[in-house]
Amino acid sequence: MSAALGIEALLPRRPDTLSAGQKQRVAIARALLANPRLLLLDEPLANLDGEARRECLAALQEALRALAIPLLYVSHSIEEITGLAEELLVLGNGALVARGPLLELAGRLDSPLADEPDAAAIIEVTVTGAEPDYGLTRLALAGEPLWVTAPGGAPGQRRRLRIPARDVSVCRTRPRDSSILNLLPVTLEDLRPTGDSHCLLQLAIDGQHLLARITRKSADTLALSPGDHLYAQIKSTALAGDNL
Repeated sequence: MSAALGIEALLPRRPDTLSAGQKQRVAIARALLANPRLLLLDEPLANLDGEARRECLAALQEALRALAIPLLYVSHSIEEITGLAEELLVLGNGALVARGPLLELAGRLDSPLADEPDAAAIIEVTVTGAEPDYGLTRLALAGEPLWVTAPGGAPGQRRRLRIPARDVSVCRTRPRDSSILNLLPVTLEDLRPTGDSHCLLQLAIDGQHLLARITRKSADTLALSPGDHLYAQIKSTALAGDNL
């Protein structure tokens, strides 16, 4: 456990010599080593930087799978819960405003998550390989390839991928020459305006959903309406770091 959470070098040190981030990692390790029947974590990674946070999240996921214990995780970060949560409770002003499966709520236009500036869908994909010469991992969704710049794991492993709506565009025909590697055939299920200049699209593919934020002018130019068959374009550089 100490190796997984990166605290081996901290074990001989006194608690008052540890940084806030180091104390967080030690506290998580102590909680897991107690072999609890229920684990409650309230903003446990708040004081960790990006790399340390990713390492702790990965270790926490592995530990939870091994221990098979339920987890109640409180966080303001959708990135943190992407790989941890099955069910999501969204609170606003002290009241419950939404509840349901994480993947479902993240991909619905009527979810409070869709109102956030960084709204993003969360989908499940399968690791199929890598191209180390290009620094890319190859994933699969509904038989279609997806390329990401984040490390993806071993072939055959199921992973969750967070795709921000701002990084998804749509077109009616398949582009012939484009620098964008990821092109997915989708069906437009719904769309709604978000402010004066943009609208949000809900796109379906193989029982899962993507979100796309485009301008209202683009939607009018494409004459979009529910039921349209489109192509979703996603930059590989947008799918990195905390998104996988």
